[in-house]
This record gives sequence, structure tokens and C-alpha cells, in this order.
Amino acid sequence: MNPMTREKALQYAKYRLPYSTEVGKIYAIEPEFEMRKISHDLIGERRDIVYIGGVAENTKLLDQSIDLIVAANAYL
Repeated sequence: MNPMTREKALQYAKYRLPYSTEVGKIYAIEPEFEMRKISHDLIGERRDIVYIGGVAENTKLLDQSIDLIVAANAYL
């Protein structure tokens, strides 16, 4: 695994975790499998975090179903 990918994933994981105690559910959307796997390995199995492979425009989440979106280093 690329060391930069691992470092990037570690940084993203720390942003997701604090929100999980404040909200009902977090959808962690990430197109790269390695990034999702590292985050899942660090955080572990939790009912309040759902990992979705893909990009924001193609999550299959229902319209009007999300209250807050946080993006980091998104390619827009």
C-alpha cells in the first residue's frame, strides 16, 4: 500500500469519529477501496458508520435524507 494513501486515510478517520456521537448515522463515502478499508480497520465495526464505495453524485442515498455534508480534499 502507498504510504501516502495510508496517511491520508488516517487523517480522514479522525474527522469522522467525533461526529458519530452527535448524529444518528454517518455515511463515509470514498471511491478508493484502500481508503475505506483503512478507515474501517481503524474504527472497527460500528452501527452508526456506513461505508459507501463511490462518489457523492452516485451514492444511491435518497434526496433530502442527509442533514450535513463534510468534504475533505474532494475533487470538484
